[in-house]
Amino acid sequence: MILLFVLVGVSAQEAGSLQRAVPGLPVDSATLVKYADKPIAELLSAIQRMEETDQHRARLTLRSLAFADLQHRDRFDEAANQLYRIGQDLFPLNRFDLLDGVHRFLLDFAEDHQLRQWQYDAANALMESARVRGQFDSAIQWALYHFTIPGDPDLPKQMLASSVLGLSYARLGKYDSAYYHIRWGLETNEGIQDSTAFLVLYEAEGYYFDALADYSESAQAYLNYMQYVPPDDPAFALKGNYNLSVALFRAGDYPAAHRYIETALQLAKSLNFGSQTAILSQHQGKIFQAEGNYAAALQAYQRAYEGFPKTSGKSRLARLLYDIGELQMAAGHYELAESPIREGLQISREVNIPKDEVLLLISLAHYQQGVKKNQAAAQTLAEAGRILANLNEPALESTYLARKAQVEEALGNFQGALATWNAQRILADSLQRAEQQALVRKLDARYQSALKDQEIAGLNRANDLKTLQLEQAARLRMFFIIALLLVAIIAGLAFRQARYRSKTNEQLEMQKATISRSLEEKENLLREIHHRVKNNLQIVSSLLSLQTQHVESTKAQEALIEGQNRVKAMALIHQNLYRESDMVGVPANEYIEELSYNLLETYRTDNDINLALDLEPVSLDVDRIIPLGLVLNELLTNSLKYAFPDQRAGRIAIDLHRKSDGLHLTVADNGIGLPRQLDWQVTDTLGFRLVRAFVKKMNATLEVGHTAGGGTQINMIIPHENT
Repeated sequence: MILLFVLVGVSAQEAGSLQRAVPGLPVDSATLVKYADKPIAELLSAIQRMEETDQHRARLTLRSLAFADLQHRDRFDEAANQLYRIGQDLFPLNRFDLLDGVHRFLLDFAEDHQLRQWQYDAANALMESARVRGQFDSAIQWALYHFTIPGDPDLPKQMLASSVLGLSYARLGKYDSAYYHIRWGLETNEGIQDSTAFLVLYEAEGYYFDALADYSESAQAYLNYMQYVPPDDPAFALKGNYNLSVALFRAGDYPAAHRYIETALQLAKSLNFGSQTAILSQHQGKIFQAEGNYAAALQAYQRAYEGFPKTSGKSRLARLLYDIGELQMAAGHYELAESPIREGLQISREVNIPKDEVLLLISLAHYQQGVKKNQAAAQTLAEAGRILANLNEPALESTYLARKAQVEEALGNFQGALATWNAQRILADSLQRAEQQALVRKLDARYQSALKDQEIAGLNRANDLKTLQLEQAARLRMFFIIALLLVAIIAGLAFRQARYRSKTNEQLEMQKATISRSLEEKENLLREIHHRVKNNLQIVSSLLSLQTQHVESTKAQEALIEGQNRVKAMALIHQNLYRESDMVGVPANEYIEELSYNLLETYRTDNDINLALDLEPVSLDVDRIIPLGLVLNELLTNSLKYAFPDQRAGRIAIDLHRKSDGLHLTVADNGIGLPRQLDWQVTDTLGFRLVRAFVKKMNATLEVGHTAGGGTQINMIIPHENT
C-alpha cells in the first residue's frame, strides 16, 4: 500500500499516516462508500469522471478515503486535514467546480464539530478562490465570514481577510470601504507585527492607490511591502519588484521601472518560473516601447512569446501578439506586423474573448491601411463593429471610430469620415467627463475616509476624557469618605473618657450615615454608568442610521437597519436599568412591550399588523435580559419582514409566562409561515446564527413549528436556574 501512495506522488511519511488511516483498503472507491456520507460519495464519483491523469485521480481518491475512514472513527481534526489537502491538490488543476464544493463541505464539517481553525482555513480558501476568479462579491462574503467565527479571533487570518476586502472593494469601485478595511488591518497589525499580514496588507494598499491613479503612493506601499519580504522566500520578492516596476512605469519613472523589472526577471529565472518570466518580459517590452527603444522592446516581446505556454494563458498570449504587431507598425515595419496580429486574432477567437478579438481586428485594419489595402481595412472594421455592438466598451469603441474615420477618409468618403470623427469626438468627450467624475468620486472617497478617521479619533478622545473625569470624581469621593472616617475616629478618642456610652452611639450613627451615603453614591455612579452606556449605544445607532442614508445597496441598507435594531434592543435594557429604583433587574414584560412596538414602528408599512401581548410580570437581571431581548429582536424582525408579503394584514402574538419547567417565551404569527424544508439549526443566515448562539448561552431550548392557520410559532423555554 505504501508503494501505491509513493507512486501517486505522496511522501513516504504521509503514505504511512494514510495507510494507517485506511488500513488494508483497496483503491476501488465503490467498495468504500460505506465509510462515507453523501458528500464524500459524490466527491469520489466526481473524481472518477475527471479528465486529469490517473496519478491525480488516485491521489484525490486516496485522500477522500482517508477522510471517510477518519470521520468514521471520530478523528475529526485529522479528517478535516484530509479535506483541506484535497483542496490543495485541486487548486493547481484549476478545478474550481470541485474545489469550492470541497471547501464548503470542510466549512460545514468544521462548524458541526466546532473546529475553529478549520473554519478559518475553509473560509480563507473560499475567499481566495473567489478572488482569483474575479468574483469579488463572493470574495467579500467569505472575507466577512472570518469576523463571525465564535471564540477568540484569529487576528492574522482576519487581517488577511481585510486585505482581500480592500482589494475587492477597490475592484468594485467602493474606495471608502476598501480604505477602511486596509487601514484597520495595518493599524491592528501594529500591535502584533505579523510579517505575512503586513505583506498582504501593503500589497492591497498598493492596489488601492493604483485604482486611484496615485502611483507615487502606490509605489510607496510596495516599498513598505518589500521591508517585510522574508529573506529566504524569493517568490515574495519577485512579486514586490514586479508591482514596484508597474507603479513606477505608470508614474513615468522609466529608469526606476527598469531596475525593478530586471531584479524581478533574475528572481523568476532562478526560480524557473517560465510563464511568470514571460509576463515580466512583456512588461519590460512595454517600458522599452514607451522610451522609443523599439529594438529592445521587440527582443523583450520575443522572449515573452517564447516563454508563454501555448496551451494555457492564451488570453495573455493574444495581448502580447497585439503588442508585437503595434510595435512593428510603430517602427515602420508593416511587412512584419501582419503575422503576429493574425496569430493573436486566431487565439482570441479560440478562447472566445470578444474584447481582444475587436482590439486585434482594429490592429489588423491599421496594418491594412498602412499597406494601402483600404477596402480590406473597411471590411475588417465592419466585422469589428458587429462584435463591438454586443459589448459595452466605450474606450474600445472610441479607438474603433478613430480608425474607421481614417479608413473612410483614405477611401475618399469624406462625408462619412466627418460623421465618424464627430461621433468619436462626442464619445471621447463623454469618456473624459466620466474619467473626471470617477476622479472626483475617488478623491471624495479619500476625503470621506479621512473625515471618518477624524470623527473616530474625536469620539475616542471624548470617551477618554469622560473616563478620566469619572476616575477623578471617584478618587475625590473616596478622599472625603476617608476624611470623614478619620474625623469620627479622632472625635471618638477625644471624648471617650467622658461620654463613652453616648459617644459610642454617636459613632454608630455616623458610621451608619457614612455607609448610607456611600451606598447612595455607588448606586448613583452605577446608574450614571448605565445611562452613559445607553447614550453610547444610541450614538452607535445614530451612526448606523446615517450610514444607511448613504448606502445604495438594498441588502446593505437592510443589514444596517437590522444592526441598528440590535443596538437599540441593548440600549433599551440599560435605559430601563437606570430608571429602576433598585437597579437589580429589568421588568421583562415592560421591556418586551417597548421593544415590540419599537420594531413595529421601524418596519412600519401599509400592512395592518396588530400586536397581541400576554406578558407575566417577570424581573430578569442584565445577563439574562440581553440574550432574551436579542433573540426576540431576531424573531420579531423575521415576522415583520417576511410573514406578511403583498401588504397582507396580520397579527403577531407574544406570550411570556413562568411554568414548572422554566420561563416560556412564545412568538406566533398568522402569516405565510416558514418554508417546510427550512431547518433553523443549520440555516446559515446571520439572524439564525445569532438565535442559536444566544439560545445556547441561556441553556434554553427552541421549538419552531406552524400555527393552525399556516403561520409560524416559535417557543423558547429558559430553565429556572437561568432566570
